Amino acid sequence: MRLSELLALCRRELDARGLPSFPEAEIFAAHLSGVPRSRLFLEAGRDVGDPSGRLAEIVLRRASGEPAQYVLGSWEFYGREFLLSRDTLIPRPETEGLVACAIATLRGAGRDGGCALDVGTGCGAIAVTLAAELPRVKVVAVDISAGALAVAARNARRAGVADRILFARADAYSALKRGERFDVVVSNPPYVSEGDWDALPREVKDFEPPGALVAGPDGLSMIRRLVGGAADHLTQGGTLLCEIGETQGEAVRRLPPGLLCFAGVTKDLAGRDRVARWTKDG
Repeated sequence: MRLSELLALCRRELDARGLPSFPEAEIFAAHLSGVPRSRLFLEAGRDVGDPSGRLAEIVLRRASGEPAQYVLGSWEFYGREFLLSRDTLIPRPETEGLVACAIATLRGAGRDGGCALDVGTGCGAIAVTLAAELPRVKVVAVDISAGALAVAARNARRAGVADRILFARADAYSALKRGERFDVVVSNPPYVSEGDWDALPREVKDFEPPGALVAGPDGLSMIRRLVGGAADHLTQGGTLLCEIGETQGEAVRRLPPGLLCFAGVTKDLAGRDRVARWTKDG
């Protein structure tokens, strides 16, 4: 089977199930052939064997509602491929903005050789990206899920940064030593409210870990904990960065900052509130 034939077969099989053939046909063809998606048309005549049996399994799983990212077992984030499991959230483009804020904060403060804490690391997308983009930074990454930490550790090894990331099982700050300080604390915490849970797409509700998504009646319970405890773990002049829901900007502005100073909300590329910032002034 030529690559062009595989791509056409992917389209037909997805269309037959009422599934979106774009961009998923290209994504699945690239996965099955080992040819990068950007080269599918350049190598259209390449012989790729007969992966139709594997394609049938992929389409069956997609037809059950399972997200493509879990079907494939990996997904791209910030230009790198990250392994995934049902213990981890699927990394999303919005979180790339959170990482970009963390990188800019560390570089702008001249702390690109400092320490960062990633709370709720999941597949390790934030922690691994910070370590890869800032080669002198050391990262501590915590998560309450042992399964997620195992996936994150594999991703750190694949990216060649495992020697600069310490993974620990913890609920927020619970495993940190007294007096341990970080230049940046960054988190993509659960921020879906209990009332909004039922409105989420089936692919999210039925497959992604609820504990990494839902945070109490207003969606802010974990963010409150992070703000309330951050002063004990930030250096003077350090920064707490939290991803938030697009409608939560005003709510986070009203949160008691404790010993921190609220420093504003950064919008994502679509102009929606996305990253909240607090600082510990010296």
